[in-house]
Amino acid sequence: MTLVPFNVRRGQAVFKKHCAQCHTFKAEGRGSVRGPNLFGVLDSLSGTKVKQWGGSYQRLEEFKVTWTRETLLLWLQRPAEVVPQRPGDRSCMTFRGIDHEEAHSWLLWTSF
Repeated sequence: MTLVPFNVRRGQAVFKKHCAQCHTFKAEGRGSVRGPNLFGVLDSLSGTKVKQWGGSYQRLEEFKVTWTRETLLLWLQRPAEVVPQRPGDRSCMTFRGIDHEEAHSWLLWTSF
């Protein structure tokens, strides 16, 4: 029997390692000084969390991506395929992606 490597505890560790420097994940609150609160991102339209935070990420807003499980998994693994960046884009988001196992664990953690 093969054990599924995705788990909630690992997802929380992935968030702390790759996201918590800039983002929060709490039922209430705007976010941190550097980025928006990602709580409730599932099924939201791209850019809405940034706007609620008081910032702007024009490329993310232009793409009008709905953050489904599938689009979040793709973003977590290969963000440039979801929202390609162009020279001159203004964002402090330097996220390059995480591996398959980390992405699935992160999504599982955010579902609880």
